[in-house]
Amino acid sequence: MTSRNDSYTLYGTSLSRGRAYGLALQFDEDAHVLEPKLLPHDESREDALNRLDTAFDRTRKQLNELMSHGSERFEDVIELVFRAHLLMLDDEMFGGRIRKLAGEGLTPERAVTDTIEDLAGSIADAGHTLTAEKAEDVRDLGYRLLSNLAADPPTRAFVAGKIVLLEHVFPSELLRLAIDGAAGLVLMEVAVTAHLSILSHSLGVPVLATSWGSVRNISDGTPLLLDGNTGRLEVLADADAVNLSSSKPDEEIATDSLHGIDQPAGSRETVESLTAEGSVKVLASVNILADALAAVDSADGIGLYRSEFPFIIRKGLLDEQTQYHIYRHIVTMFSGREVTLRTADIGGDKILEDESAEANPFLGVRGIRFSLANRPMFRDQLRAMLRAGDGADLRIMLPMVSTVEEVLEARAELDRCLAELAAEQTPHNTEPKLGAMIEIPSAAVGADEIAAETDFLSIGMNDLVMYMLAVDRTNARLTEHYRTYHPVIVRTVAAIADSATNAGIPFSVCGEAAADPLLLPFYVGLGAGAVSVAPEQIGDVRRRIASLDIDSCRDLADHVRTVRTVQEMDIALSTMAPREAGRTGAK
Repeated sequence: MTSRNDSYTLYGTSLSRGRAYGLALQFDEDAHVLEPKLLPHDESREDALNRLDTAFDRTRKQLNELMSHGSERFEDVIELVFRAHLLMLDDEMFGGRIRKLAGEGLTPERAVTDTIEDLAGSIADAGHTLTAEKAEDVRDLGYRLLSNLAADPPTRAFVAGKIVLLEHVFPSELLRLAIDGAAGLVLMEVAVTAHLSILSHSLGVPVLATSWGSVRNISDGTPLLLDGNTGRLEVLADADAVNLSSSKPDEEIATDSLHGIDQPAGSRETVESLTAEGSVKVLASVNILADALAAVDSADGIGLYRSEFPFIIRKGLLDEQTQYHIYRHIVTMFSGREVTLRTADIGGDKILEDESAEANPFLGVRGIRFSLANRPMFRDQLRAMLRAGDGADLRIMLPMVSTVEEVLEARAELDRCLAELAAEQTPHNTEPKLGAMIEIPSAAVGADEIAAETDFLSIGMNDLVMYMLAVDRTNARLTEHYRTYHPVIVRTVAAIADSATNAGIPFSVCGEAAADPLLLPFYVGLGAGAVSVAPEQIGDVRRRIASLDIDSCRDLADHVRTVRTVQEMDIALSTMAPREAGRTGAK
């Protein structure tokens, strides 16, 4: 374990910016399982069972309080996480088994730990990602019970205010830790999937991924400073910790997040993203309610709501009514502005429990393919979106479209849902716009046909670059090959823009590259009507667009179509940067 006499620094990859100070808490599978012991001679069987009942009551009260009075930022998903825990308390396989073992003579601690080990082990042995994640649910609830068995249980979850170190993690566990008040998260030897990275940005706490084995040796209670802005973890000696805590309060450091003071989001009232000949909307890309709240005062609308995240957090399909409440909350928040709800992009690294394992899920039943292969689920989602969009500027977007046939099939399902809701006299949006996300090569090549059957297109840069260049953007060894401004990508984006323009429909750009300062003039020059970016990027993107001169942007867009190599593109983007328009665009 670490010495507390010397400070040192570890490095990693930042998944979420911000700074946090707190004490270390190792959160591996067995880190918080109390040492099982024989029944103490001074505790009767009746007292042990009463103590267990008290722990169950405390746990149930905590979960109900989290659902009733949890952070507004996570209101849309809190119930998805903790409702399952409440059900487990009363389930015969979990709560019932713990009570049975305790009644047979085991201490409450032993009854809980044995149940965790046996139940979580049998679930994890199924070998499926989502069943393994359900095993984490078992452990998470078990740890909460164990903390409540203590003579002086914590008033809040045991992770509150701590820098949590995890060797194994799933998206829903990250969410639970953020809800429970973790100050920061350090992921050890975790495979960073694209959507794990995306979710980290939504948590509002700094998250660092590292492969440093010495993180495992950090003792619980060691003072840490996690700097997600620079990708550093400062392991502090006691003296340094005292100096830090006296110079800046813990809560002040803990709130130095990207959603807070690092970068202002900007305001739609102070800076408008105008070019010389019109406006370019700056929209927000949203995963959960926390993102929508962060963007509501600065975004022109929502350009991408990733509807699969509630499915992933719940680890299964959601019924129509549950989806309706989630979508309606976000739609009403952006009343009067456009809201684009993307149907669930399930597949790839975002799989559900009832999916069959695929040898290559990224080239398998993913996105619109999954929806069309699961029509009842697809209809539930479309109906929920239509109902939630009543009275709003609603756009429904299809992910991972590969052919125009998929668009036609999806349009038929949308028409069916519209007819059903009308026959039922259920309030709903009667004229939703249907769009497609162009993010794989076949869709890019067939963009003319897809544009002819849709109301808008959105260019999904993240996956488009990955599939076009055959580069996994989460693979650190391939970083230099993942080029959003590769000439092939630039020409492909230009061709998609031409398809939309020729069809008379708008197009937008989303993904990390949508906020790239070097590429923004290119998108504007192509005629993009909007870019969709993370909430914390909105202000900067709006100001950059407002400074652009449309003629220079068009010159750049024309020129880069002719560039052949990456080196030439570097030169073109850096030397042909459009001149500023000479105005701020301020109202």
